Amino acid sequence: MLNALRKNIRSVFFKILFAILVLSFALWGVGDMVRTVAVGGAAVEVGDTAVSSQEVARRYRSELRRLQQALGGDFNSEQARAMGVPDMVVQQIVTDALLREEARSLGIAVPDESVRQRIAENEAFRNELGRYDPNRVRAILAQAGLTEAAFIEAERADAIRERLMGAVAGAVAAPTTMVETLYQFREERRVAEAVLFAAADMPTPEAPDEATLRRFHEENPQPFTAPEYRSITLVRVAPDAVAESIEIDEATLREEFEYRRDEFQRPERRQVRQIVLDSESQAQQAQNVVAIGGDLEAVANEVGGEVVDLGWVERDSLLPELEEPIFALDTGAVSEPVRSPVGWHIFAVDSVEEGDAQDFEAVREQVEAAVRRDRAIDRIYDIVNAFEDERAAGATIEEAAEALELPVTQARIDNIGRTPEGTPPEEGALPRAVVEAAFETQAGFDTGMREIDGNVFFDLRVDEVTPPRLRDFESVREEVLAEWRAEQRRRAARDAARTALERVQAGEELAAIAADFGREVEVTEPFTRQASDGAPREMVARMFELERGRATVVDLPEGAVLARLREIVPARPSAGDEALRDLRQEVARGLGNDIAMQFLAALQRSHSVTVNRTKVEEAIP
Repeated sequence: MLNALRKNIRSVFFKILFAILVLSFALWGVGDMVRTVAVGGAAVEVGDTAVSSQEVARRYRSELRRLQQALGGDFNSEQARAMGVPDMVVQQIVTDALLREEARSLGIAVPDESVRQRIAENEAFRNELGRYDPNRVRAILAQAGLTEAAFIEAERADAIRERLMGAVAGAVAAPTTMVETLYQFREERRVAEAVLFAAADMPTPEAPDEATLRRFHEENPQPFTAPEYRSITLVRVAPDAVAESIEIDEATLREEFEYRRDEFQRPERRQVRQIVLDSESQAQQAQNVVAIGGDLEAVANEVGGEVVDLGWVERDSLLPELEEPIFALDTGAVSEPVRSPVGWHIFAVDSVEEGDAQDFEAVREQVEAAVRRDRAIDRIYDIVNAFEDERAAGATIEEAAEALELPVTQARIDNIGRTPEGTPPEEGALPRAVVEAAFETQAGFDTGMREIDGNVFFDLRVDEVTPPRLRDFESVREEVLAEWRAEQRRRAARDAARTALERVQAGEELAAIAADFGREVEVTEPFTRQASDGAPREMVARMFELERGRATVVDLPEGAVLARLREIVPARPSAGDEALRDLRQEVARGLGNDIAMQFLAALQRSHSVTVNRTKVEEAIP
């Protein structure tokens, strides 16, 4: 859950980087990097950082819950131990502690304001109106079993680690020779001449005898096999359904509106450009230009400054010294020099957008929807707990649902959620997570309550499993005949293509051969190894194996293609090439990851690491 909360405020670079770092520890193994003891002290000690048994247990439970959501509710501690999950958790804890220790030794710190800003920018904490919502923060942390103080410190630690790893691996330059060599390989293009022999153009063969069709049915069972079906009994609890029964009085809505009033106010903002000057003498020169009606560009020309577009700004986004001077200007006006800790500023206001405030009636429906949903989510957890209590007391899924007036769905589905008729169940399409759970659970067992996206919970029982079976020949006779004919036409197309290839290899002109078969030669657009630009993917790889002028036949699902390599277009790197720039960044990221792994290896040697196995085993039973 904690990782889910942070996902919106971490860059892709750090997601990849930390995944690789954790993997590197998994590859090296805990035994290679730590000293293991069996008595006294904390569960894990890295330098001056001590990790308690309780923290190890919390991290393990969090990882176990994540795996249960991914693999199914039947996944248990015994299976987790067999997969090495306890060691993985310890490895992650050691990794975090090593980075925290190094940051402390280097004096890297993150102020409270930066942590607050980091949390405020987290999309998970925004309400339906897109505004930061402290109530949502508290609700999510409560679900995760975290206090606000603990989460703030965890975010501070994350920010510190990101700064540290960014300093280590965030500014690696990719060697030009390496990048250009890779670029030439990736961006080389080839042009082919192709003659398509489509199965659809081949004559339709006469129907074979009965014995041939029956043999084809037996030897090619897949198209004629009914999938496995599972009969399930399902209970779902979703916010939308619960919200319908929730009543909200006028006083509550108005109270919520007052609490969220800031969300419905749009502050005044201004589109601003500026010049920042270093000295008072430059500021005096600028003031003289402003005094005679000069614009910002004229000021920049006079003092040699650079005009910077700040875009739209609000009062609370500015330094205190700059608020009044900027918001006192009219559209098109240029300010006199204003001093701040950064230097001397000259501002130009290009546009003004007045603020406004929506009254209660204007946003009544939005407020009501938000309150209704919040209360529905709270009620869902009460319903789920009550349902689980009923089940724990021995009630079946149907009995527990009846006691709580929850709807029960019974359906027979395949592994993509379709009924034998090829349609979704009458109650509507099932979420993918529900279908997957149905096919992970044994007959006669239920999944237990599980949560999926959108605060939706479900419990299902698998009542019956119908294995895949080959349909009787008589019931699919027409399908067998159609498939047999399609196969014969594919073979005919491929045979024709190979005959044409023999003639090409004998020296005949490709255009003449194509004409004899009633075909035309098509010249492809230049394509790379990665992008076919309309050429069949099966053909592209083969074209990069051939010498210029050579030909081959490539089988396709719809027939075959006779292809000859016509031209090789070498890649020539140029400074403004976007693909070259992207590749340079990709190589730099890869090298940065390598450096980060070496950095962690060095940290292992410079910081003592001790794992108390007795404490760990107590924490992870």
